[in-house]
Amino acid sequence: FAPNLMHLLLGFLSFFVLVIAFLRKKQLNPLAVIYLLMLVLQGLLFCWYLKWQPWHTRLHTPLFMLSVPLICYAISLKNIFYKMMCFIMPLLIYYGLFFDIINFTRPIITINHFTRLGQITSPIKVSDDRYNKYFANNRLQDAPEYMHVMACIEENKCRKIGVIIGEDDWEYPLFCNIYRDKRVPVHIGVSNATKGLETKQERVDCIVSTTINKEFIEHEGKKFMRAEGNQKHIWFYKASAIE
Repeated sequence: FAPNLMHLLLGFLSFFVLVIAFLRKKQLNPLAVIYLLMLVLQGLLFCWYLKWQPWHTRLHTPLFMLSVPLICYAISLKNIFYKMMCFIMPLLIYYGLFFDIINFTRPIITINHFTRLGQITSPIKVSDDRYNKYFANNRLQDAPEYMHVMACIEENKCRKIGVIIGEDDWEYPLFCNIYRDKRVPVHIGVSNATKGLETKQERVDCIVSTTINKEFIEHEGKKFMRAEGNQKHIWFYKASAIE
């Protein structure tokens, strides 16, 4: 959620400085020219190959990091650029520290009613445990329900867990300790493009769903009964024999 406007502006400015210097036949380091062309090519390939998604900003990080040497080289071409950067640097440090200390999902300092796009942030604190922080993005209210489902899975010693979830629902909090607990997710009723892939049918020990809230679910010759609880977003179904 941290914008990269300053990084983008500096990258574009350095690009134009180097292009203008090249057109004026100013002596440039050949490696810098090659580096510039590689960086531009990488950006073009990124935009052409990857389908747009809301999470692109994290994928931009390598581009911004790779642009830093180019920015530094452009600054070194003229003394006035160096003096301007000395003035801008404190602003950049403050800009970066602000998003490090007071941010939307992992704040070191929590400010009540701090909003993003009109939404009040979750009251997450630096002292909260790691599991709660998974739900910092306006989903803190879902944490107790996921913890309840996790407790049901552990109580029933389920290893193969049938998963029925919505398009943008969270699966990760159920399997964040998968390497230690050896739980295996088995997706049921898949409706996206992967449904045509040939997969081995596996019997599951339980079913967890974020889309079905019924008394029971029938699957592969078994009836899975919904566990008791005041759940609103995610439900646990325990296996029982069909009568």
